[in-house]
Amino acid sequence: MVAPFAPLEWSHDDAAGHEPFPGASMLIGLLVLMLVSVNLGGIFSLIMQAGRGEWPGALSAALGLAVLDAVGFWLIRQLRDQSP
Repeated sequence: MVAPFAPLEWSHDDAAGHEPFPGASMLIGLLVLMLVSVNLGGIFSLIMQAGRGEWPGALSAALGLAVLDAVGFWLIRQLRDQSP
């Protein structure tokens, strides 16, 4: 497993026989930062809408957060599989 900010060493082939993506660890770190930011904003939006009694808006914010988290975690897993 590669830490998100570990320096990359270029090798021509990995164990699976394909060339690794050289910027994957930096991209993973940026994606994690983006997910944290989106989640903080989404949670704030959820709290504000629920506090005003706008339940359809709060539910759509929660659904949007769940979808973005699922896509983000899938992307992180794909990038980690490609990193050396």
